[in-house]
Amino acid sequence: MLPSDLDRYVKQRVGFAHGADLGGVPTQPGVYAWFLPLDSRSSAGVRGLLSSLELSMNSIRDLCGSEAIVGAQEVALRRAPLNFGLCNDTLNGIDQALGPADLEHVSTLLFALSFLLPPIYVGMARGEDGLRGRLRAHVSVGLTEEERKGTLGGRLSSALGEAKYLRRCTALYVPLKVEGAAAATTARLLEHVLIRVLRPSESKRG
Repeated sequence: MLPSDLDRYVKQRVGFAHGADLGGVPTQPGVYAWFLPLDSRSSAGVRGLLSSLELSMNSIRDLCGSEAIVGAQEVALRRAPLNFGLCNDTLNGIDQALGPADLEHVSTLLFALSFLLPPIYVGMARGEDGLRGRLRAHVSVGLTEEERKGTLGGRLSSALGEAKYLRRCTALYVPLKVEGAAAATTARLLEHVLIRVLRPSESKRG
């Protein structure tokens, strides 16, 4: 692939979805990753936006500190604690320069960039329902409490103290243009590589 083709290739092959709306995800086999939401609230000005952002990011600290979910992010957070604080002069300057519409734009953009965070899970999808079915299975609420303990969504809800938490998260997916037995093998190989490169906190398969 030529360097000049990269932008077009990525736009054609990589998709994103919100955990609460997975209807547009294709049913092809493929690989995917879940990301915690980079949430911020713009209605309370710059201070409110930064405060809510810090609270959102602390979810990762809570997640990595739980007994059920431990990963490389815990070490990274300890080395570089999150701090979105700015001196008063800087905050006042930003408050005066940015209006409500500007801050809303910043908040929306931050959420759209959630995929730049370390992923919490990397997986693969195969079978008839493919990526859509697999992602929907993660956020499914039609399970008993005991069954949910064995699902990603159930473990996140327990670790973070919020039911249906995964429905607030962002999923990145890559459908494969491969058919037959090769599809499952290709997906498994990609998952194997991505788990080792991205080191998600929840994917434990070797």
